[in-house]
Amino acid sequence: VKFILKQGLPSSLDDALKVLHAYLLSPVEVYFLHLKHLASNDKRDDCLSLLKSLTLNEAETTVMRLVTWAQLKIQNQPDDPEWKKQLVSIAKTMAVIIKFLLRNQKGNTLEKEACENLLNKFETIANLQEYFDVFISLKDYENPQVLLQLYEGQVEACASMLFTSKSEREPDYTDGSNTNVKISTETRLYKLSLLFQNSEQDVASELALKALSYGNVGETVNICSELYGQHKNDQTGQVLFHVAQKLCQMLETNVPLIIPTGMNLPAVIYELACRAATICSTDLLLDCEELCKNTRAATDVYRQCLIDDYGFRTKVTTLETDKNPYDEWTFEDFFTEDGIVLDHLSVMPVMYEITTSFVPYSPGISVENRSTCLCLILFHVTKLVLGLNTCA
Repeated sequence: VKFILKQGLPSSLDDALKVLHAYLLSPVEVYFLHLKHLASNDKRDDCLSLLKSLTLNEAETTVMRLVTWAQLKIQNQPDDPEWKKQLVSIAKTMAVIIKFLLRNQKGNTLEKEACENLLNKFETIANLQEYFDVFISLKDYENPQVLLQLYEGQVEACASMLFTSKSEREPDYTDGSNTNVKISTETRLYKLSLLFQNSEQDVASELALKALSYGNVGETVNICSELYGQHKNDQTGQVLFHVAQKLCQMLETNVPLIIPTGMNLPAVIYELACRAATICSTDLLLDCEELCKNTRAATDVYRQCLIDDYGFRTKVTTLETDKNPYDEWTFEDFFTEDGIVLDHLSVMPVMYEITTSFVPYSPGISVENRSTCLCLILFHVTKLVLGLNTCA
C-alpha cells in the first residue's frame, strides 16, 4: 500500500483502497498515509478535498493521527534550511486541516478546545517563520522561558526600528519567505501580540518603556496618550506611573533625551502622574499621589526658572517714524523679580533627585520610610540658601 501511494499517481489512492478492501482492512490507514504524502508536498487543496469526501468519524481519526505525525516531525530544531522550510510548510498545512475539522465538529467542547490549542501551536510556528524569519521547534514552543526570550527579542527589534533615527531606520520588512511582500513594523507588532496571545495594550506598554530607554520622549508620550485614551484601567495606570518615575530618574542623572521642540517636559511628567492617579489600582494610589505632589513642585520651580521678565512689558511696535520709541515702553511702579536666581539646568536635577527619593523607580515596591527624603530636602535647601547668601 505504501509503495502504491508513493507513486503519486491520480489513481494511487483508489488502487490502495482496493487492496485494503480485498483484505477487509480499515481505510483510515490509507487516508493517513495519503494525507501525510500530500502534506509533505504542500498540497493543501488536495488534503481538504480528501477530508471532505470522508465521514466525520473517519476525518477526525485520520486528522488526529496526522497531528501526531506532524508533532513528531516538528519536535526538534532542524539544521538544514531546506528541511526547515518543509517543516514550516507542514505546519501551515496542519493549520488548514485543523481549521477544517473545527468547522465540522459538533457538540464536544473538550475536543474543540484541544483542536484550538493544536491550531494555535501550528499557526504560531508557521507565522513566526513567515513574518519574523524565526523557526521554533515544538520542544521550544512548550518552554515558557524560550517563548519569553523570543517575545522580548522581537519587541526589542521592533522598538529599535521605530525609535532610532530615520537615517538608521528601514521603513519596511520583508517576510521570512523572501518574497516581495513588505510588512510594516506596526503590522509585525500586531501579529506578535496575536501569536503570543498578548493584547495590544501589553505590546503598547512594552513599547512605551522601550521608547523611553532609547530616550525618545515624544514617542513615549504619544504611546502613553493612546493607552490612556483607549485603555483606562489599572495596567495603563501602572505604565504611566512607571514612565513618569523613569523620566524623573533620567532627568535627575542628566541622561540625554530626545525632546520635541516646545515641549514642557516637567509639565508632561506631572500630567502623566495625574493621569496615573486617576486610573491606578488602590495599591499604587498613595505612591501616585506622592509623585503628583513632587512633580507639581518641580513644574512650579521650572516655570519660575524660565521667567525673563525684568519689570517691564512692551506694546506692539509700529513702523511710523514720528513716534517716540520711548513712549512705546510701559514701566511698572515697582520692580518685581519672580524668577529664581539659579539656572534651571542646575535646579531641576535637584528637584527630581528629591522626587526619586520620595518615589524611587522600583516597580511594585512602595516607599514606607520617608526620613531619608526629608534629610535630603533639608540638605539641598541649605545649599540653596548658602548659595544665595554668597551671591548677596
